[in-house]
This record gives sequence, C-alpha cells and structure tokens, in this order.
Amino acid sequence: MSTNHQPAPGEPSRQSGQSNLPMLCIAWLVVGIPLGWGVVKSVEKSLPLFNGRPAAAPVPPSSGAR
Repeated sequence: MSTNHQPAPGEPSRQSGQSNLPMLCIAWLVVGIPLGWGVVKSVEKSLPLFNGRPAAAPVPPSSGAR
C-alpha cells in the first residue's frame, strides 16, 4: 500500500495551496485597499444627505492669470 496520495482532478494539492498563500494575501490587499478607500469616501460624501447639513463646497482651482 502506498502512502503517496495523488489528488483527484479538481482537488487542490496541499503543497500548491501553501506556496500560493503570500500571493493570495498580496492579491487581497491589492483589491481590498482601494475598495475600502472607495467605501470610506462614499460614506463620507453621503453623510450630509442623511444629516440634513449641506456638504462643504469644493474649493475652485486657482487660475494663474490675475
């Protein structure tokens, strides 16, 4: 009887799952950080709608000609 177990087709091997962990974490960070930033900004901009206070007016860019 052999102790060398071959994974069935479609079944991930344990060795490949462990070696891909750092890449998986990096991929989640690449997606999660911008996603989290976008959610925070969306919530910040929508709060005035629910608080009844107007949002701060954006500052117009200064022009070079005076």
